[in-house]
Amino acid sequence: LFDGPPDDARAEALTPMMYTILRPLVAFALRQFFLEVRVKGAAPVAKGPVLVVGNHPNCGLDPMLIAYTYGRPLWFIAKAGLFKQPAIAWFLREMHLVPIVRA
Repeated sequence: LFDGPPDDARAEALTPMMYTILRPLVAFALRQFFLEVRVKGAAPVAKGPVLVVGNHPNCGLDPMLIAYTYGRPLWFIAKAGLFKQPAIAWFLREMHLVPIVRA
């Protein structure tokens, strides 16, 4: 049962190694394709709970841009069907994705 992401103090300690390793690599890749990334609206919140809602018509790029922009561990939701295969489910959980069943 998922009761939400941990508070900021525990979030850093609970961040999986895969997320910690891949986040700088993704940031590097994004900087190669985009000269600058601008945030429209409210500035990223540094501490405390936050709900970020992104419309992602380009599939996986928007979550990567959001994670890059915020600079802190974030959790994302993904449809439960993606978690059927154990190896893929492990990787998705390591990358802070939480399965949800869409009705």
